[in-house]
Amino acid sequence: MMLQPFVSFLKLSLVCLVSSAVLEPAQSYAQSAGSLSTPDATFKGVLQQSDAVPSQTNAPLKAQVNPEPESRPRRSYIGLGGAIGLAGDTTALGTGGLAILTKVGFTDNLSLHDATVIFGDRTATSMIALTGEFPIRGASGQTIISPFLGGGVMLRIADGLNISPLISGGVDVPLSRDLTGTVRANAGFPANRNADVGLLIGVGYNF
Repeated sequence: MMLQPFVSFLKLSLVCLVSSAVLEPAQSYAQSAGSLSTPDATFKGVLQQSDAVPSQTNAPLKAQVNPEPESRPRRSYIGLGGAIGLAGDTTALGTGGLAILTKVGFTDNLSLHDATVIFGDRTATSMIALTGEFPIRGASGQTIISPFLGGGVMLRIADGLNISPLISGGVDVPLSRDLTGTVRANAGFPANRNADVGLLIGVGYNF
């Protein structure tokens, strides 16, 4: 009977030792498994963040090109000047006055030169000439001077509408992108067969 408490104590001690021997490896295994799962979760988080960021390498490259607008040739102009009478006194061309000068350019080599002389000693006279142009260009391709020559009609109202033949020649000189200087000599032949000749000088605005 004296040994029964001692035996019970030994049984309890063995049970505690066995329990500790079984639980400690299980706990260490659980801890190691938890430490392994942490990097895996971190790796998954990194992957999710990388998926959330749009890929710049795969995004289509859209080149934003702003082409410069092509400049349209400005062959035409309208302006003011003066007419100096050189010969004849039948029309305002021969006596002189204020001149309205225009040009309508169809191509680089074909145009319509028009002039109307007003406020002179004679009735206002209009001159319309279809002219061929011979532009002289510099090394950069820009026109330096453009001589022209052609013919047309001279119109004036005196006892009705009078139409006479006309010869016109001169030069157009580009002064800037917006301005052109012009010098032209016109010779008209009224019905009295006396030629009226005048020199027209002016500046026009290009359009």
